[in-house]
Amino acid sequence: MFSEKMLATKATITLAILSAFYLPQAMARPLANEAGWGLTLNINGGFSQSQSQMKTDDDNEITVDLNNSGQQVNSGIIFPLARLSYTFEDLKTQLFAGNSLENVSQGQFQLELGATHQFSDTSKLTLAWFPRLPSFSKTWQDPYVVNQSRQKTDQDSQGARLAWENIGGSLFSFKYGFAKNQLDNETSGTALALANEQKRLLDRNANYHRTTLEMLVPMGNGLFFEPALTYTLGDATGQAMSYDEYGTRLSLIKIMDKHRITGNVFYSQARYDVSNPIFNRTRQDDKWGLFAFYSYKAPLGWQNASFTLFGAWANTDSNIQFYESDMLSVAAGMAYTF
Repeated sequence: MFSEKMLATKATITLAILSAFYLPQAMARPLANEAGWGLTLNINGGFSQSQSQMKTDDDNEITVDLNNSGQQVNSGIIFPLARLSYTFEDLKTQLFAGNSLENVSQGQFQLELGATHQFSDTSKLTLAWFPRLPSFSKTWQDPYVVNQSRQKTDQDSQGARLAWENIGGSLFSFKYGFAKNQLDNETSGTALALANEQKRLLDRNANYHRTTLEMLVPMGNGLFFEPALTYTLGDATGQAMSYDEYGTRLSLIKIMDKHRITGNVFYSQARYDVSNPIFNRTRQDDKWGLFAFYSYKAPLGWQNASFTLFGAWANTDSNIQFYESDMLSVAAGMAYTF
């Protein structure tokens, strides 16, 4: 849910696309225009360039040493998204299933089931759960294999989230998420003949906790400013994989007639608990990212449709080169709401 491996290309792409769907809902009252069923379908396509040792692409299957950040991988990307909802007659309670902004922004694509209720003071409470779906995500069994093919393994997650938005009618929102991450075959360090105690320090099975405090500030003429502070606790079985991460995000949102533009920049620092037995140092990561997003409603007069376009970039600068990563993506899509 919050692991570095999961903050991949599709996560950033889908965050931007889903922002187009749900930002209007977050600002508007009530939850929907009318009671009953609603369905949003979206098809996206584009280009991705990434470099990370954790990317399980065939071009990245072999690493010649542990002092590099992996092979650069270029690829085309095509993926669908969907969200089904049911809004009750009072327009204050909504059930939903499918992809959601909160889930995807943390790098998850599992089916999410949940409910949102809006109170009389305009605050909203959302509770949601995403189940474990086997074979949904892949990682390396042992990322530290050198000059040989690395073997893939399934990486499964399940968890829940809570979001309390516009608390007491204010500009502030509080969010909390929990995820349990499990690898079918975790063999980190085996290829290096580490002692059992050292291999246990590298165990990536983990529980993740994230808290977020946000503030949505209207600035007039359809312009909104949204700063946010985040804290993530990665409580892994291996202490060398456990960390505390503090971050900030700044967003500007402009809505004008059929047009919507979003600019977003984020920064975070992750500090790990103990020294990594392979590199003999305690890992420290600095993460940067940004994206620009544009959407246009009812293109060519197609009602309930939207055209979307964006560019995204994310970078991790680590004191251990093996864990550094870089990603750049551009994509366009069409969405339709029933």
